[in-house]
Amino acid sequence: MFFIPLLALAFVGTAVVIGVFWNEIKSFLSSVTAKIKELALDLTVKGVRTFVQAGRKVKKLYNIAKAAITRVINYDPVKKQFTETTIVKEIQFEDIPDDIKSELDDGEEVDITEKTAQELHLQSA
Repeated sequence: MFFIPLLALAFVGTAVVIGVFWNEIKSFLSSVTAKIKELALDLTVKGVRTFVQAGRKVKKLYNIAKAAITRVINYDPVKKQFTETTIVKEIQFEDIPDDIKSELDDGEEVDITEKTAQELHLQSA
């Protein structure tokens, strides 16, 4: 029975503290929210390039014969630097569209960024 009055007293005390310091709490929460948004959104994607590559060069670099390579470039204003993330996926030759196969020479990269963006409806045709 002693627990219920103690719990009620703690609840009232918390409400009083929140009421007294509400403006400071609100200010703190808004500054924290702004900082989280700033940190999360500042790592913005500045560029994405997508390539298909086959031949000796890709085999030497990634130990696979044919690859779809995506390079994502981010900018971090806090550190004031760019970072590049390279994603490599092994692909089968028959999975490559015919128009890209015709451009694909041994060891050369074929830039398919525009075609990929159109396929994903990221830009108009």
